[in-house]
Amino acid sequence: MNAFVFTDNTLLLAEMIGGAKKLSGGGKVTAIVLGTEDDANNICKLGTDTICWLGEQGNRLVDDFIPTIINLIQSRVPDVFLIGSSVCGRAIAGRVAAAIGTAAIVGTKEIREIDGGITASHMIYGGDAVRIEKLLGKTLVAIVGAGFSDAAEPVTGNGVVEPVPFIEPVVKVKLIETKEKPPSNSGVATAKRVVGVGRGFSSKEEIELAKELAAELDGEVGYSRPVTEGDPPLMKGEPYIGVSGIQIKPDLYLAVAISGQTQHVIASNESKVVACINKDANALMFRHSDYGIVADFKEALPALTKAIKAAR
Repeated sequence: MNAFVFTDNTLLLAEMIGGAKKLSGGGKVTAIVLGTEDDANNICKLGTDTICWLGEQGNRLVDDFIPTIINLIQSRVPDVFLIGSSVCGRAIAGRVAAAIGTAAIVGTKEIREIDGGITASHMIYGGDAVRIEKLLGKTLVAIVGAGFSDAAEPVTGNGVVEPVPFIEPVVKVKLIETKEKPPSNSGVATAKRVVGVGRGFSSKEEIELAKELAAELDGEVGYSRPVTEGDPPLMKGEPYIGVSGIQIKPDLYLAVAISGQTQHVIASNESKVVACINKDANALMFRHSDYGIVADFKEALPALTKAIKAAR
């Protein structure tokens, strides 16, 4: 199986290459890279066979490179084209899929080769069910996010860096204005330990208790949707853990003051160990946890932080 990968989110690249290498099973892995020549050479060290180097972005938008990417997929015809989940990534996936007469699979969880065919699974109905799609065309276009695979480890030896001629788009997107994006805790998607902050928190000062514990765990703080989109939101603009937000699978997920609604549970149920803290003994989150503490988090979190410090 030959696999291509592309993402404008560099944090996802090593993970996507790792997933592509597992899928290839002896086939070739090709990364489409937009950046400097040094970027392309460094990505070779992750074990790709070929780097299709688009060159530096310069004053162009990522959208301007879509015709070039489409031409690559149409001419090379890989079995699988993995695209990182982002605003640009989803736009590219849709246009590539349309160009080759197929559909893009959103939120792909797993890709397998069964009886000579390629299948992709993804969640539907807000996470209540999993749909398995079978490829009928020549190339599976799959949008993947953090947690899709383990990251590729650096290897000795380099692949081939192949410069790709730029194809000018017939119609160009015009940039009207830019706005600074608020700080984002995107590291939670790949963290090995995550402390989840739920609706029970009522101030940023209380959230500091979760941040202190996460720091002792060498982890990250994640949020449930009410914390980021409530009225008013405590952490406006932060990504939230949920089927339509970030999906995580850390070694440890500690859900604090989180009720355990379906959207949140499904987005975190691939965690190796799930624990929760809630003063409501009947909270649904207890049913989905390996360990639980019935307590007020304002007392439990400082106690846990102190215990971990002492253990170290």
